[in-house]
Amino acid sequence: MFSHQQPHQQQQPPSGGSQWASNIESVSCSRYLCPTLDCVATPHDCPCPDQEDVKCIIPDADDKTVGTVVCARGPDACLSVERLIWRLAGR
Repeated sequence: MFSHQQPHQQQQPPSGGSQWASNIESVSCSRYLCPTLDCVATPHDCPCPDQEDVKCIIPDADDKTVGTVVCARGPDACLSVERLIWRLAGR
């Protein structure tokens, strides 16, 4: 009359990290491989993961020829990121 059924477990899709690891083997790249699986010359050349984002380059305080790339979203995205960096730096 009453049967004990085991709950049905659904197969989980691979998480982002394991999905990336499984895809990396199928990509041929002799330069830098971005998290988006694009092959580029340097990490700064990687596209932002989402098309709505813009790439903002925050210059290094000591060496203005290098910087950190930040992907942000919105019409004033880079300006907002720069303001935050200045605030954190105490400028």
